Amino acid sequence: MAEDYVVQQGESVCSIAAQKGFDWHTIWNDGGNSALKQKRSDPDTLLPGDVLHIPDLRVNEVDKASDATHPFKVKTKPCKFRLVLLKDPDPAKNKLERVENSEPWKYIEKPYPGVKCEPFKDAAYKLMADGKVLKQDTTGADGLIEADISAKAQDGVLILFPGKENERAIELNFRSMDPIETVQGVCKRLNNLGSGCPVEDSVTGPVSWAIQQFQINQTMSPTDGQLTDAVRDKIKSVHGG
Repeated sequence: MAEDYVVQQGESVCSIAAQKGFDWHTIWNDGGNSALKQKRSDPDTLLPGDVLHIPDLRVNEVDKASDATHPFKVKTKPCKFRLVLLKDPDPAKNKLERVENSEPWKYIEKPYPGVKCEPFKDAAYKLMADGKVLKQDTTGADGLIEADISAKAQDGVLILFPGKENERAIELNFRSMDPIETVQGVCKRLNNLGSGCPVEDSVTGPVSWAIQQFQINQTMSPTDGQLTDAVRDKIKSVHGG
């Protein structure tokens, strides 16, 4: 039965589709979601309170003999997880310092204003989701980590240099990113980029400072800490979504 579903924190089109028995493309491309699709261009970054239309689930009928047992397998597509590790180009500043933050995406490196980060290549890692190891590998020249994860996975941990003296763990919260159109979405992306932006719903002093540091790091002009469309576009481009 069709319904209008109110999105909760930690949900995306992919996770909701898996819960409802759909391929996520079917829901996202449904005509009932055209307005939401125009408002939120990325199906992975919905805002709690958004209303997602769930169409009727179509029944697929097949002809099979009635006097035998026939196994059927539901095809589900995993979600794609992508993360790029960045570091300060100055080896002397590649420390294990961190800034404590009460938010669940609390692991952020101390920022170094005016310095552009570079890909963290050749870094051994172990990626875990819901307590299970998804992948063990080493980052390439672009610092990219990519893996398929279950649409229902909630929490994860990225362990860098596992088993080594400099091992560190980074908490991951899947599907917790808010749309870039919101100040919360801007702050979460800046946090991921190491700018130490408090997750708030208005451009206060600390938020403006984080935006200004981003402008400086990206050699933008002006560097006034104002949240403009150009700043949003640049943050999204550097963050990768």
